[in-house]
Amino acid sequence: MLLFDIGANVGKWSLANVSTNRSILAVEASRNTYETLVQNTKGKNITCVNYAVSDSLNDTVTFYESAFDTLSTLDKRWLEDPRSRFGINSPYNNYSAHREVIVNSITLDKLVETYGVPDLLKIDVEGAENKVIRSLSKKTGLLCFEWASEWSPETFEAVDHLESLGYDRFHVQNSDDYTYRPITFEHTSTSLKRYLEQTKPMVDWGMIWCYF
Repeated sequence: MLLFDIGANVGKWSLANVSTNRSILAVEASRNTYETLVQNTKGKNITCVNYAVSDSLNDTVTFYESAFDTLSTLDKRWLEDPRSRFGINSPYNNYSAHREVIVNSITLDKLVETYGVPDLLKIDVEGAENKVIRSLSKKTGLLCFEWASEWSPETFEAVDHLESLGYDRFHVQNSDDYTYRPITFEHTSTSLKRYLEQTKPMVDWGMIWCYF
């Protein structure tokens, strides 16, 4: 079984999900965080690569590296936009200090071509999930990506793209559980959007699971 961990950070999700019958491709954009990821996953069935996954056609992209590595992102608005929980008007805006760095870029399509079709594709890239998802042109296996209540327009665009690829069943995870797996996929894209519209901005978040 092959799993992709997009936005691997220091490897917590990868380490929680790796086993003798599971190999993981852990992808991290920040060079500094990537070095920690490599050290943390040494000796495990985990392949680490240093890329920002993006729909960009360029070989490099601008990456916004936060002083708090869990907030680094391809989408500057995640750290500055007033509607973001880490933006200008947020009580958590003291977490938003960052610097611009140029990093190597790759698409999901290229990762699939190089490493194989994943049975599970996990995406957690701090507000830039839509940029990652748009780089996929064919459905793979089970897919999950992070959502934040105030980021619904971008989330809806990601859902629309996934639906165009054939994903038509969805589940909302509200817990921070690295080994979580859905039992049912109770939502259509329409009911999923309706559910997310009722969530509380800057408070609710989790993972959206997508199947076909």
